[in-house]
Amino acid sequence: MKQFLRSGFLLTAACVASSLSRAQTILYSTDFPDDQGWTLTSSTPPVVWAVDDTPAKVSGANSWLSAPFSLNFNNGVNYHPLGMGTATSPPIDLSVANGSVRLVFWCNWLVESPNCCGCGWDERKLFISNNGFQTLLHTTCYLNDCGPSGQWHAHQVTLDKAWGTIQLQFYFNTLDSSWNGYAGWFIDDLEVSEVTAGCADSSHYCYPKLNSIGCTPQIFTAGQPSLSGTGTAFRIVANNFMNQKIGLMNWGTTPWQAGFGGGTLCVSQPIHTAPQDSGGSSLPAADCTGTYALQFTPAMMTQAGLVVSQDVYCQYWSRDPGFTPPFNISLTAGVHWQVCP
Repeated sequence: MKQFLRSGFLLTAACVASSLSRAQTILYSTDFPDDQGWTLTSSTPPVVWAVDDTPAKVSGANSWLSAPFSLNFNNGVNYHPLGMGTATSPPIDLSVANGSVRLVFWCNWLVESPNCCGCGWDERKLFISNNGFQTLLHTTCYLNDCGPSGQWHAHQVTLDKAWGTIQLQFYFNTLDSSWNGYAGWFIDDLEVSEVTAGCADSSHYCYPKLNSIGCTPQIFTAGQPSLSGTGTAFRIVANNFMNQKIGLMNWGTTPWQAGFGGGTLCVSQPIHTAPQDSGGSSLPAADCTGTYALQFTPAMMTQAGLVVSQDVYCQYWSRDPGFTPPFNISLTAGVHWQVCP
């Protein structure tokens, strides 16, 4: 990866258990430093698929997850007056996998998306085919099944090794020339891989605290908490926080549920990580575009004395000046995960 930055995440990543001795194999990955291997088409230039860093922001978030670029559909500012195009991956051979295979990619967006027409006025779709898109193996429409606009979040698709050599295709279509002054659709950090053996799903417990402007902070995991470093980098991500506020993650090996700051403390004797800034919209705006994230590396696990199959519990905390002290904090629920080989 080019580098890791704070980002939102809607979908909790899962690991499928099989033989504990088998490590993950990455079949294809890109964080889009360029468009090498991808075929980008558009019937509406200058509104096109491109790999670049324009526009620079999507509702306060960077237009890339890993610097310096993402795959995106727009004209560098928006997709006015209208747009339709595809971004097609190079061939990816699934048949070499020994076990379960999945696609994970990160997405951000700012489009017109009224709930109509089956997929919204601005259609965002993923197609998968093994015969040049003469027929389709998989279609997803990213309207109601997508994460919050302006916050990077991940999507996961289960693939079948019996499909053989596939291609992925991202499709965008405005359908008309109205309401097209938005930033567009952004894709980054895409990976097709076998699923690391010996990992269990992460899960939520405990209760979040509603913040002073009516938002509920969320916490999720992405990647695989492998002690040996196989598989996708493991991240703990929290979003829906107030913008431009200091926060940190608490974690430990014992869960807890006790009153704290007007909410619930979900970790017993927590270890505090270094403070982070939530980012998001610039002040004086006050909204819920703030996000935090921490990459929990194998080195951190080893230094903390964690071992395979050990349970870990995490919760994010942030300042909230809308409450009077000592209640001037925001809290996510807790997330539980287990160290895997």
